[in-house]
Amino acid sequence: MQRRLGAAQTQEVLQVLAGWYRVTVGELLITPLVGALGRLTGQRRLVIAVEGHGREGAASGLATDRTVGWFTTVYPVLYGWEGSDVLQVLQGVKQSQRRVPNQGIGYGLLRHLNGDAGVRARLSAQPEAQVTFEYLGQFDQVLAPGAGWGLAPEGVGETRAPEARRPYELNVTGAVLGGELALSFAYSAGCYAAGTIERIADDYLQLLQELLERQRAGQRAYAPADFPKVKLDKAALDRTVARLKKRTNVK
Repeated sequence: MQRRLGAAQTQEVLQVLAGWYRVTVGELLITPLVGALGRLTGQRRLVIAVEGHGREGAASGLATDRTVGWFTTVYPVLYGWEGSDVLQVLQGVKQSQRRVPNQGIGYGLLRHLNGDAGVRARLSAQPEAQVTFEYLGQFDQVLAPGAGWGLAPEGVGETRAPEARRPYELNVTGAVLGGELALSFAYSAGCYAAGTIERIADDYLQLLQELLERQRAGQRAYAPADFPKVKLDKAALDRTVARLKKRTNVK
């Protein structure tokens, strides 16, 4: 199942929204998914397996300048948030995502190759994520006009055998193609009805639109993770922000 965001709104998301809310594009784009799944399940805590290309963690000291390709990472994140408002979901995503060390590049080593059998056993015993999310980035920057390369117009067909066991019940992937944010919702018909996935996809776009509208209204979504040098929990931060709003009339 596919959904696309128009070029104008995509540029607003990439160029304005992430900076306004002080989040990465990946954190921004996973927020509507967390909110949509929260609406569907009624829960305010859920686990999503986040997939990345692994080079985010290269800043930790790995010498990757003579390598090519991705060091694919897949790591579970427990997202928790307060309330059903999309800004509350965004605050929870910030807090949860930034607790992950080195963008999750060491999780596979920790779970499968750690020398401590007890650590491996505890991680293996944790509930498996049923949903995975991956933001592939802006393909338009790599395949710019005149670069000599482009995407093939034809589809690639099925990428797995129909009888193969899916590691996740729902795979959500986002990428910028042709100036538009393209979202793919891949699922097993044995696990979900098509109407359920349509609801998740529609709620995703609605929540992303709500974030755009909140930004246009000048509303923020501060979280303790925005101020790592100050020891504040969320309640203390909310009180501080409320006092500052009264003094400065800032939204």
